[in-house]
Order: sequence, then structure tokens, then C-alpha cells
Amino acid sequence: MSEKQPELGVYSAMETQMTVVFFFMVMSSSAADKVTRKLTATEGGNITLPVPVSEFGVLLFRGRMIAMVKDGNLDILSKNIYSDRILWNNNTGLFTLTGLQRNNTGDYLITFPNGDRSSAFKLKVYASVPVPAVTRESVSADSCTLLCSVDAAEETTLSWNRDEQIVNSSSSALPLPLTVQLQDFSSQYNCVAENPAERKSHALTVETLCSTDTTDVNNNRHYIIPLTIVFIVISVPAVFIIMKICFNYKTTTKQTQDLLTKVQYSVRQNQLSDAPPVDGALGHRLYDPSAAADCTDTSTVYTTLHQSSQTLQR
Repeated sequence: MSEKQPELGVYSAMETQMTVVFFFMVMSSSAADKVTRKLTATEGGNITLPVPVSEFGVLLFRGRMIAMVKDGNLDILSKNIYSDRILWNNNTGLFTLTGLQRNNTGDYLITFPNGDRSSAFKLKVYASVPVPAVTRESVSADSCTLLCSVDAAEETTLSWNRDEQIVNSSSSALPLPLTVQLQDFSSQYNCVAENPAERKSHALTVETLCSTDTTDVNNNRHYIIPLTIVFIVISVPAVFIIMKICFNYKTTTKQTQDLLTKVQYSVRQNQLSDAPPVDGALGHRLYDPSAAADCTDTSTVYTTLHQSSQTLQR
């Protein structure tokens, strides 16, 4: 127990001495002229402060000391803010803040014992920019309209680039359309979403997204004239054939009707010629049952008509 007490006393003395040293350092640095540099970073990413600390220096965040380099060793003073997310490279002497969060936005200061080389930074941590999405809005034989969109993000803008040149842009994250003419379908286009800290793009060839419907439209246009010619070539003879069939049908029907009329007339003549003799006394023809039966035999008439019809059709 007695051995631990001197160690605690030494630690307390060192802590007090460090606090006094930091106090004078902060006071001297606040009096010196500083140029504030603006830095941007993405949430979840890293940022390296571009001022080296070789042997001794202090890193402050919003006026609070969070890390110190002394005798070539790093000591993190604010465990609850950065914990082990502050790195120091003993070769370059640079601080790196890792695993950035939105609440890490603010003013940073690197100060040295003499205070004449203090460096100030204003860091802004942005939400990560999503990869933009591209959809096809419409397509025709001569053009294709595309739409670039992105989920809402802070200070994000959209733009359309072709061969590294901006062809359309907006100052917000609202969906941005682009109409591409047929002659430019083979060009490479990029939909770009960016904020001050990050840039992401969606590269595409318009022909890939629009070629299917465009090809169908073009093919249909190529097929219209040949199909029209084929239709005419087929339909014109068909009309003549149908007209001829109708004409032949009318002719055959008329001939059949004429034949039927002749047969009926012949039957009547036969009935008259085969009639029984007239009774001179009574002035009437004598009735012959057998002759009447022969004259009124309908099967004979229909057989004659059938044979006549076949003859005409031949």
C-alpha cells in the first residue's frame, strides 16, 4: 500500500504539470494569428489534418484538448469523443480522424509550445452520397429520354456528363432528365451525384438502355413497306378470284333456274299429250289413272333436274 502512494503522487504531479503546460499553450495559440482551412469529409470516412506534429503538439476540438503528441508518442485525452479513432503517423507527423460521425463537424486546432505555428481547421462531415439511379422514361425511333435520381442527401446536386463534359445539371437533388438523340446512342454518359465531400456516378451506354424498343420501332418501320406490297400482291388476285366465283355462281344458278323452267314446261306438255281422249258425248277427257300416275311422278322430275345440274357443272 505504501509503495502505490508514491506512484499516485507522481502521476498527479505529472497530470497537473501537463494541464498547466496545455493552459499556457492554448492561451498563447489563441493570441496568435491563425488562418482557418476548410475541410470536408464523408460520414464513416477518414480525414487527415495536413499539418505535421513531429515531437510535441496538441490537437483541440471546439476548444477542448482531445489528443497530444509528446516525445514522439500519441496520447488520446478525450476518450469519450474519439476513443481510439485518432491516429498519428510517427513518420509523417500527421493526425488522422477515422470513423467520422456527423457530430464530428466543428473547429479543430493544432498548436505547438511556442504558439507561432498554430493551425486551425473547420471540418464539415456530410452524409454519404448514394449512387444515382437511372431509369428510362420514354423511347422513340429518334430519341430516348432518361431520368437520373438519387435519395435525398444534404447539399447533393445532380448532373449528366457525356465524355467528361456536362450536358445537363441541377443545383438540387431533384430528378434530372436527359433526352438523347439517336445519333448519340453509342456515346458514354454518366449520371453524377455529388456534394462538397463526395462524388458518385452511374455510367451507362444509352444504346444498352434504349436499344430494345428502338430496334423494334426501327424494324417495324422497315417492315411496313414490304408488308404493304405483299398485302397488295395477295389481295388483288384474291379479289378477282372471289369476283369470278360469285359470277360463276350467279351464272350456274340462272342456268339451273332456266333448266328447271324448261323441265316444268316439258312436263306440262307431256301431261297434255298423254291425256286421255275426250268423250265426245260428254265433251270431257277420259280419266286414266295409270297415265296420271306417270305424269305426276315427282321422283322422275327431280332425277331429271339433278342430272341436268351435273351436266351444267361439268
